[in-house]
Amino acid sequence: MDGSNSRALLNLHWGVLWRDVEVAGEALWHAVTRAWCLFDAIPHAAFAHRMEAHRKQWRPDLMPPDARVACEAMPDPVRIYRGQSATPGRRLGLSWALDPNVAQRFAEGHRGTRNQNPTVFCIEVPKSAIAFAVVDRDEAETVLFAVPPRHAVRVM
Repeated sequence: MDGSNSRALLNLHWGVLWRDVEVAGEALWHAVTRAWCLFDAIPHAAFAHRMEAHRKQWRPDLMPPDARVACEAMPDPVRIYRGQSATPGRRLGLSWALDPNVAQRFAEGHRGTRNQNPTVFCIEVPKSAIAFAVVDRDEAETVLFAVPPRHAVRVM
């Protein structure tokens, strides 16, 4: 495994090496809130499962300070957007943008890939549904604790 396509999997599997669930959860949240912006090809369903398993260990102070400030500044509820292909059967993910223009860029493609059916989805969620913010790369990104069901979102 190499490059940004494998970083997410390495981070995901790294946490299973810890024997102490409490320590594993804190380590997961500390690592993932700092490394998420480095991931491509994110296995969203697997991350959602791991995040749910360690939800009790999540605390705002495990986020980088600038991400914590960004989360605190969000309204409640918050409207978020996700850009991706609307290919039938394609699941939504955990990563959503606060800015519909950022979502539109992702809908068209990302890092050399082009989507054939670019679509921007929108949903309004309570702040409590947001695991953390990612403030790197000017993507105004939020990461949810769980992938929202397709029927709960609307197409822009």
